[in-house]
Amino acid sequence: MIGRLIFTFAVLIAYGAITFNVTSRQFSPTGDEPHYLVITHSLATDGDISLLNNYQEQHYRIFYPSLLAKRTTASADKKREIPTFGLGMPLFLVPLYKYAYYNEPHRLVLYLRLGVCAVAVFGLYHLLALAQSLTGKKAVPFLIVGGAAFASPLVTYSSQFYPEIFAFSILVISLRALHSQSVTPRFSSLLLSFTPGILVWLHPKYLALAVVLTAITAFFLHMQKKSIAFRALHLAIALSGIASFFLFLHDKYGSWSPNRIYGGWQKQASLVDLLQQEGIQRLGVMTKMFFGFWLDERFGLLPYAPYYVAFFTALIWCLKSKQKATYPALILLGLHLLPLCWGAPLGGYAPPGRHFVVMIPLLLTPVFLLYSKWISEQKALFTTLQLAALFIAFQMFMNYRKIFANVTWRNPDGGSEFWPLLHLERWIPNCIATQPEYGLVAAWVVFVALFAFLLYPRASAPAGAETVS
Repeated sequence: MIGRLIFTFAVLIAYGAITFNVTSRQFSPTGDEPHYLVITHSLATDGDISLLNNYQEQHYRIFYPSLLAKRTTASADKKREIPTFGLGMPLFLVPLYKYAYYNEPHRLVLYLRLGVCAVAVFGLYHLLALAQSLTGKKAVPFLIVGGAAFASPLVTYSSQFYPEIFAFSILVISLRALHSQSVTPRFSSLLLSFTPGILVWLHPKYLALAVVLTAITAFFLHMQKKSIAFRALHLAIALSGIASFFLFLHDKYGSWSPNRIYGGWQKQASLVDLLQQEGIQRLGVMTKMFFGFWLDERFGLLPYAPYYVAFFTALIWCLKSKQKATYPALILLGLHLLPLCWGAPLGGYAPPGRHFVVMIPLLLTPVFLLYSKWISEQKALFTTLQLAALFIAFQMFMNYRKIFANVTWRNPDGGSEFWPLLHLERWIPNCIATQPEYGLVAAWVVFVALFAFLLYPRASAPAGAETVS
């Protein structure tokens, strides 16, 4: 535990230094960030989510230097203008916002960013604890979690005003609780009863994670032969947390749709509706998004953090050797990534890899178990890929403004301003372009497969080794 505390304190100092010297100085809140802060301001000072006065009276000037176009939607009764963003993160920030606003308003943004850093480090502490519990080793998890902490997307989102870091920490806690159910069954189950509701309140896109997490916990309780009353209590708390969000939607927004907050008819359509209306075209969008989330020059994961290629190796190895401890993480990953590919969110004007932030613990869980099976050359290859990711992250902060790209469906053919600085713009694909670079995408797939093959253990673990039933 002492080692974890020292590690997380060191990461917090590093994140704080980056926040103080880069993210709080080079940019005022940008993209969706100022709108999240408008909601936080209204909650902290007005005690409501009616935002028209906050935009009209320019209350945002304390954290945003120029005019800010309002981003609101009509309430159910058509009498107020309310947020088009989730309330979860603003609710978390309200206490810190109140303190800074009334005591040190000139440091408001800095304090809030440092608060987000603390949430990120809290998640990393528990990710390290999860890794040590899964592997039974003390040193190896520091190498893997340390690499993740200082590479994209965690380091670039460690102080951003988006719900991703909060969801990341909540999901890490949930994974650790799942793994600890046999040791602390009542506390872990109680914790797992509350986290689904929190995830949905952070953002509707985490609905699949919330529902699947509830179901997995219920299955574990059933397998452990817990009393019917105990299982019913878990379901009652978890489903009440999720239902409270829908009741809020219906009351304030006049709809049961989890995406009503963001408005628009298509946002309320089901997967079946979209497939019926758009047919094969929608399947094409989903395919573009699947490859884009991994490979795209503006919002992909692997170009900025190539060591995550080890996930594909770990996925195959864990399934082949029946590493049951990884099954919950893999199920959560698959059932979260599919709706993301359907909804096709791109991230907007934000750093790369936004939607992968919450999935980092899901990707690393199988890698934790795989690492000890590698020979020295494979560990060296993984370390080399980690160093490449750290170098890229360093370059991202040295050229901080360049990592923000207009990643929207209104600009599918836009490019990244970052990769030309490294003279790599010709080698990284735009997966959502009107005319995608199929050859380049195929080349990346081949290279990913090659590295995954090189990282596959030379000798498979015996069936049932290091598994958790």
